[in-house]
Amino acid sequence: MAKSSAKIWHRVKVQVPVDARTIRYSLKSRVGSHEGVSGPFTARLPGAKFRFVALGNVMAHRIAVDNWSATAREARKLDPAFVLHTGNCSEHGSWEFEWERRYFAPAGKLLATVPTLLTPCARDFAGAVQELHVTPAADTYAHNWSKVVGPVRFIGLDGNQVWKAGEANYAWLEKELAGAKEKFVVVLDAYPGYSSGKHSNKPYPALMQTREVILPLLGKHKATALISGWDPSYERCEPTPDKGCTQIVTGTAGKDSYPFSPTATRLNPFRQGDGRDWAGFAGHGARSLCVFEVSADAIEFRALAVANDMLADPKVLDRKTFRPR
Repeated sequence: MAKSSAKIWHRVKVQVPVDARTIRYSLKSRVGSHEGVSGPFTARLPGAKFRFVALGNVMAHRIAVDNWSATAREARKLDPAFVLHTGNCSEHGSWEFEWERRYFAPAGKLLATVPTLLTPCARDFAGAVQELHVTPAADTYAHNWSKVVGPVRFIGLDGNQVWKAGEANYAWLEKELAGAKEKFVVVLDAYPGYSSGKHSNKPYPALMQTREVILPLLGKHKATALISGWDPSYERCEPTPDKGCTQIVTGTAGKDSYPFSPTATRLNPFRQGDGRDWAGFAGHGARSLCVFEVSADAIEFRALAVANDMLADPKVLDRKTFRPR
């Protein structure tokens, strides 16, 4: 995407050579006699080994600018091949005049140099978000998509849509999972099936759909992990194989983390204290992101705490090694 001084958004599709590993580009625009240039920017494409970052709930608004800026800065320092975004980009998605100063400007070069793969959440169905983030779908718009990068198949799901046996979405997902020969399958869905966060106090329809339909299908086909947002917290749950796969919630990219809800915790059968591999993080004034190191033999996962003052190294909240399926 590019933005001219006349506040016009331009969607440009560029064919990248198959063997390319680095892309260097500038954007030039002209409106009448006025010319503008942005860049140059450099982006790297994944190789045999690569790193990606997962984050969500930027919730771009006036009081979250510093938060989002700090999170984006930390994400860029990690030098990821791409970012998985679990949705809720802006608190007021239809306020198109605010996208630049509250979302793009605080992110710095992260959005200019690192590709973003987005799954939409509740606040992403208004305004410019549909144009601002493309997807790997054939038309670059559809919210359900599948993309292979090295040994990983990434699948993006729109949890706002209907997913149940007999529906087209379910059939598509089952076909993707059954046909996946990759060593790892990582699925992106904004709505978690299991969460102790405050937004999961009640079993809302999207949560129950993920829990009862999507996660069991992922468990059946031995998916590696489901990454979600929605709740402003970090949490990892480990459902039993009949109930799903590893569930990771990362929803504090711009929104401060909230303490876990006692009500939601009671509704989460895979919460802390059940003797399963679990890690959680919650507390006012703190945020987090997830980083994944991919190789042919494993995915090394870490959850990192993010503070506005980045002089100190990020705190590691949680870690896990994912082995091939």
